[in-house]
Amino acid sequence: MAVPQYGIPEGPRPAGAVPPAPVLDAGVTELRVHGVGGSTPAALLRDLAPQQVGGDRVAGFYRTADLKPDGDGAPRQVEGYAWGGMTSRSGTRVLWLLLLPFLLANLAGWMYRGEPSGARYACHRVVTNLACLALTVNTVLVAIMLGPNLITYQAPRAGLAHGQFWLWPLSWTWVAGHGERPLVIGYATVVLAILVLIGLAVLTQRRYESVEPPWRVDAGSTKSRRSAADTRLTDREFWNSALAVRRMTWAHLSAAGGFLAVVFAVTARAASAQAPRGLGWWWVAVLGGGLALAVSVVVVAADRWLGAVDPGSVVLRVFNRLLAPVAVVCATVFALHQPEVSRAAGSLPGLDTIVAATYAALGACVLLMILTGLPAKNRGGPGPVVVMLLAIGLLNALLLGLLFTFGHALGGLHADAAPAPTVLNVPIPIGWAGPLLTLTLFAGLLVWVLTQAIRATFFMRDPRDAETDFAGYRAQQPVDRDGPDKEWYVTAEREQPWRRRLTWLYRFGELRSAVPALLWLIVGFQLAAVVWTIIAQPPVPDAWFSPNGALGKVTVFAGDAVLLGVMWLLRNGWRDPARRRLIGVLWDVGTFWPRSFHPFAPPCYAERAVPDLQRRIWRLNDHGTRVVLVGHSQGAILSTVALLPRGCRALHGKIALVTFGNPDTWLYSWAFPGWFNPAALAHVFSSGANQSCVTEWRNFWYPTDPIGAAVSVAGDTVHDTRLRDPRTAWYIYGDPAPAAGGHSGYWTDGRVWDEVDQVAKRLCADGQTGVP
Repeated sequence: MAVPQYGIPEGPRPAGAVPPAPVLDAGVTELRVHGVGGSTPAALLRDLAPQQVGGDRVAGFYRTADLKPDGDGAPRQVEGYAWGGMTSRSGTRVLWLLLLPFLLANLAGWMYRGEPSGARYACHRVVTNLACLALTVNTVLVAIMLGPNLITYQAPRAGLAHGQFWLWPLSWTWVAGHGERPLVIGYATVVLAILVLIGLAVLTQRRYESVEPPWRVDAGSTKSRRSAADTRLTDREFWNSALAVRRMTWAHLSAAGGFLAVVFAVTARAASAQAPRGLGWWWVAVLGGGLALAVSVVVVAADRWLGAVDPGSVVLRVFNRLLAPVAVVCATVFALHQPEVSRAAGSLPGLDTIVAATYAALGACVLLMILTGLPAKNRGGPGPVVVMLLAIGLLNALLLGLLFTFGHALGGLHADAAPAPTVLNVPIPIGWAGPLLTLTLFAGLLVWVLTQAIRATFFMRDPRDAETDFAGYRAQQPVDRDGPDKEWYVTAEREQPWRRRLTWLYRFGELRSAVPALLWLIVGFQLAAVVWTIIAQPPVPDAWFSPNGALGKVTVFAGDAVLLGVMWLLRNGWRDPARRRLIGVLWDVGTFWPRSFHPFAPPCYAERAVPDLQRRIWRLNDHGTRVVLVGHSQGAILSTVALLPRGCRALHGKIALVTFGNPDTWLYSWAFPGWFNPAALAHVFSSGANQSCVTEWRNFWYPTDPIGAAVSVAGDTVHDTRLRDPRTAWYIYGDPAPAAGGHSGYWTDGRVWDEVDQVAKRLCADGQTGVP
């Protein structure tokens, strides 16, 4: 049977494939916004053939047939905003997992726990920006340790490059035996990695961060130069920071290129077996690269005060975009002038000192973050430092694991103070850091799982409201207790397995408070391991714990296996709704925030989603349509923040907000209190003269929902409703016992949608009484 499209089951149909024109002039429009995981428009609207009425295939608005009035109700249009294409619908986006350390670094900046203003917050912005820049330089450093150092310097010297098909460029006649030309190839691979970052940054900025918030025609469109971190969620310009992100992007790229040029020039001169030639090129490379790096440090540190600077300034363009490439070219020319390369044992000459200095600078940035976040009133707190340390540990665990994997593929690594020229060698601290960072990551996860299992089994009391709900189930009767099925009804409340399962779900909802303990365990283990390695500097026993030993190999390849396994899980998780929700919740939280602190984090989908919602609501209000905005999970967050800026609303109209499975208070207000707090959320109800207003906000949550919870708003203006889950313990004999809906049960819960109907009736009644 053919599926009727566009809600036209009978009667005249549009000619050919021309869809009917959407009617915007209606009493009430219910606008649904789904949560994490990329729900399809058909699933969101429960319609096999919804009509697209706005947006594109990545993120668009879809409409289904109008809901007919029930009794004294009013008909309403039903639309859905399907934004999942920006985060999860494409399988290739699984590669964004490689940017996870940068995502965590960006989150660290947004986790400031005080008021985001004043001198203390300015210090937080400066030191966090510097730590993020140091993380970018750290990435380039490990790439240099892998490409130029391990593959193109140590492997040919040790005689391990022969027979490796993937190293065939090193055997070219114009490369092998021709001075430092192999080094040029090694550094070219690092340049290629930086070019990939450039392409990724430009592509994602054009696709996600080019959508401006709506503005009034008389005011005109303005591209804000300020960073989003210097505004509030109530500011119209919060989701309009493309220019600031672009400024930070070029600063990071310039720092990466400048650092690469300096390291290239220094190591090329140190690796020359004869007196260096072409020193003029060397001086230009060192001074140019150093200047590019210094300017980048200034631009990143002063980002808070650079909003008034024209991004098209010739000075900025020269220093941010031209100086570093010129310095890299000069370093390349200098290296090509050297007739013979040194065959000294160990790492590339001069590199070990640069490695120590770079990690010392990274540690100094973290120390500054600790000082600015010391426990005191209105200070940052430990959250940003912990997450930044987690980002640093994860980045180095992944990249050093990759370094050791290539080392094993070439014939094995050693970590000796006085290595032989015929072996591949890494500094002793690096030799310990690779396996230790991987082991401590697993150790933190294992200890956390064990402690939480013990806590939930032996020490956690049943939530106080669990017994209240069970008492309610006992007092409840079937809906049709006097009907023909009265003898068929049985209650699950008397079944111990059902009670135990439900009690565990209540406990699981309480375990979300243990997330900070997981972060502390991982960071604590990794920090202790690093400090022990630096202070003690123990010799690496080759037979036990070195990268060449058994345990070292196991940990390195375990890290690689975990990375590939997580990528596979994400790739397949997008096809499984249950796994998708579990995986997507933290990922969508991480990519919710603008890339104000680290521009190489995965793109911010909210930079487009929030203006899309604001523009759609504005247009519906302009047509005289009242809007019931219904948001679930992350969609509840998008719906809420879309209503915070007063300058992004129509001149007249009514809006009602309904949220469920809302992580607003327990997650966002806990992790990002500077932006999500009761006072800020109260701006949902604020409206100026000649401006549409929010009439009510209703929030629903289950005690079995590990993500959604009650919402705290100043003035107690939210109608917060806790719902028993499942709704009833009665069921027909032979059918499965009622199951808890958890985080996704709201869509099929009649109690929620009965209330949505009532909200629509109240909005319609306002229209009948002449309220605009």
